[in-house]
Amino acid sequence: MTRNKKYQLVLCIVLSMILLCACTQEEKWDMHWEQSSGNAFQSMDVSASLPDTQIVRAATTRKKQSTGIKGDYLLKTNWHQHYPFNKALPMINGRRVVAGCVNIALAQIMYYYHYPLQGNGVVHHSWKGQYFTAVLNRRLYWNKMPLTITPDTPNYAIDELAALIRDISMINQTLFGSGPYEQSGAAFDMNQFVFHFGYSREIQQTSSNNPEFFHIIDHEIEARRPVLISIHGQPIDHMAIIDGKTVHNGQTCYHVNMGWGGQHNRFYDLSRPITLESISDQRSIGQTYRFTGHMTLYYPIKPCDKKTCSSNNLEPHDHVSGNQIQGQFDFRTDKDRYENILLKDTTVIQGDRGYANQAFYIEIYDQFHQLLSSSAPDSKAIQHDFDPGIYHFTVSLCQSNQQSMHCYELKPGYAQYTIRISTGVITPDEKLSIANDIGPPIITNESTDIILPRNFTKHIIRMDAFHPMGLPVALSVASDTKSPGIDAYMNDHFLIITNQHQGHLKSTKLSVTAHTNGIRTQADFNIMFSGQRVWFGKTIDIPGEFKNQESQNIHRLILEDRCRLTGYNGFMNQAFYMQIMDKQGKRIVGPNDREIDRYFDRGIYHIQTSLKIERRQQTQGSQKISTRYYEYQKGLGDQYVIHAYCPDVNYDLDLLAQDNTDSPPQFQKNFHHSF
Repeated sequence: MTRNKKYQLVLCIVLSMILLCACTQEEKWDMHWEQSSGNAFQSMDVSASLPDTQIVRAATTRKKQSTGIKGDYLLKTNWHQHYPFNKALPMINGRRVVAGCVNIALAQIMYYYHYPLQGNGVVHHSWKGQYFTAVLNRRLYWNKMPLTITPDTPNYAIDELAALIRDISMINQTLFGSGPYEQSGAAFDMNQFVFHFGYSREIQQTSSNNPEFFHIIDHEIEARRPVLISIHGQPIDHMAIIDGKTVHNGQTCYHVNMGWGGQHNRFYDLSRPITLESISDQRSIGQTYRFTGHMTLYYPIKPCDKKTCSSNNLEPHDHVSGNQIQGQFDFRTDKDRYENILLKDTTVIQGDRGYANQAFYIEIYDQFHQLLSSSAPDSKAIQHDFDPGIYHFTVSLCQSNQQSMHCYELKPGYAQYTIRISTGVITPDEKLSIANDIGPPIITNESTDIILPRNFTKHIIRMDAFHPMGLPVALSVASDTKSPGIDAYMNDHFLIITNQHQGHLKSTKLSVTAHTNGIRTQADFNIMFSGQRVWFGKTIDIPGEFKNQESQNIHRLILEDRCRLTGYNGFMNQAFYMQIMDKQGKRIVGPNDREIDRYFDRGIYHIQTSLKIERRQQTQGSQKISTRYYEYQKGLGDQYVIHAYCPDVNYDLDLLAQDNTDSPPQFQKNFHHSF
């Protein structure tokens, strides 16, 4: 839970500090245009009287809680549940939902191991009338995901991490909520986690009622394995990570990563209830939280080995050639999956690994991954009738039901298997019909044009493309090459744009195409070049940072029709001020620390942000000036994000052609309220 500035963040939806996502180091913008000059937020007329100063009670000074205890711990990540970690998650009324404590905890553990290299399968999830598909059999680029997020962290790295958090939230069937008042709830689905991400199927749970509870934690930490812990408390439960141990004054204490951006990460005596004190002296969602001594532990969470895997990853010796599948069981619970097999009409499937009977299981799924058949016949052949289409096979020695599991033995010399398939011939017309039935791949990136600085050298975009059935998707890019020296190419799902030209750059059109079985989906967008950054789109997240109490920033963006703008810097309320001006410097919306929801004529606008404003009050023959401000505290609300939601914006960037982007904007020097 977030808090009214000065209120503590807590529980499963707690957002700690907002961390910035801005331009990459390769994209050098004229950033001085982003800084408001001088005293743009203050009145210059102070002759009437000395100003009164008032601290807005959303901010207050507090003594920082000292950890008091030092020691080593495993995790170096300090992730939280809000922007930008929730960047790939659904929206409620234009607001991004929070990620949820379960999903953030699992993501941090997976990042610790940098495992797996690739997930397995397809997951479907529905929530509040929205339907989602997560295709997990894609490469995970751990080396591109940021350990921590700073103002220089490139967007493609954040997007790669956000996609992981999205996938985890789907396998846990998360019930999303939007902040700061709502929570995202999820239960840790151990079976789905093991199946889709290839972690050890040894994972189990125990409670703090178990006399061996702390011995189990000690064993896991000594093995350098973080453990997942569900802490029961009021007002809600919370999932976190135990990743370290030390002894302090004769008492064993354990380091807990709370998943709140580093807040409250410290060593605790877990044999006693935990009280996390609020930084608020008022009653709110940010009040004190108390965790009881009752906990549930999940362990061991570790990548599987040959004896503990339940994944469908194929090894190099597992392959399909024509109408024959050849593979090998590397361990008793090995389960190999073969995708996209064309079948038609009467089909005979023969399995053999050297016995009189088949002696292993073959499961057949339709194109939507629904199970059609599971068999291990006494003979070596079984017959089916199939409509012309694409099917998927899984091959294993074991089959389980709700009561038990049956496994064939795995003996030396009997690990290799062969499956021969005799089926009808698919005609060209049937292949075309099948291709039409499976539908096209999907590119989820918002089709907005890209504005790059004129002197950029490299820009990378993560393309989010998948096929709803989990079929392979290949990406390619083409350019109209209007600007010499501009080159674009794909590296897996990363679009890389480079500039080898130092002269004048013209707008360039790029077309990214996703291919699946001959069916294509294309996304077109233009690259435009400017000396200043201009934000635009239906949904915009604009990061910013206050350097000190007097700091003011300017953000340029395109607004059109009805737009809603909200500011967020880690608290329940918007603990800073915004005002909106047109590009001539005329004030459109005065200083405001609340949501702005109104209609705008299409144009380029400037948003000024500050922690401080001055108010003028005209009295009899004099003018009184008072100052209101949110107190600046380094690391506590100094970084923010502005969410702009303009559902009817026009993506035509004709405004940029009309805008003299090389000239700095002019702003009025007085930022005040009149009474």
